[in-house]
Amino acid sequence: MTQAPPMHRYSLPSSGHRLDRTRVDIMRAAVRVTDDESKPCRANTFFVMKVYDGSDYHIIEQSWSAFRELKTNLLLALAKGHKCGNGPLCAQLHGHLKHNFDRPKSANLRMWLQLRLRPHKEVATALFLQHFQDLLDTLLVVLRQDTNDCAAFAALRAVFARFIAVRPPTVLEAARCSIASSVLHPMCA
Repeated sequence: MTQAPPMHRYSLPSSGHRLDRTRVDIMRAAVRVTDDESKPCRANTFFVMKVYDGSDYHIIEQSWSAFRELKTNLLLALAKGHKCGNGPLCAQLHGHLKHNFDRPKSANLRMWLQLRLRPHKEVATALFLQHFQDLLDTLLVVLRQDTNDCAAFAALRAVFARFIAVRPPTVLEAARCSIASSVLHPMCA
């Protein structure tokens, strides 16, 4: 099929997950209202995403509600106050997810209040499309780190992979990636 643009064609050394070669692009947002509804709401807003997984891609659709559910599932997986060797990283990630997930950085207080009142407007949809794209990009960068041996990070990877419909590699695929990685990067062996 199509390959990712050159700026995103990099991968980390072999890992037990596929997020190291995954990229997500939100292509568009759509608001769908049925005949029995008087006006649109957040539940009627859907984001169409192209998920690149190595040299292949698939297209998925997630609702605004699914993004809110992703936040809840990520926070549950991160389990505030868990014991890990990541130092403050997990606590900071928990705080950022909890406080910044629902509010775009580019929205001032006045715009934020308008977004809360009219989330289905075109301006709000475009703003959240960009916000969710930034969020997905940031999550991918953070979750690609293989230096984190925290069990919560493995749970975060699983939640995120489920959201973007990326299955974990099979044992054979993981071994093949590991061999290819050590051949390409002798320092990783």
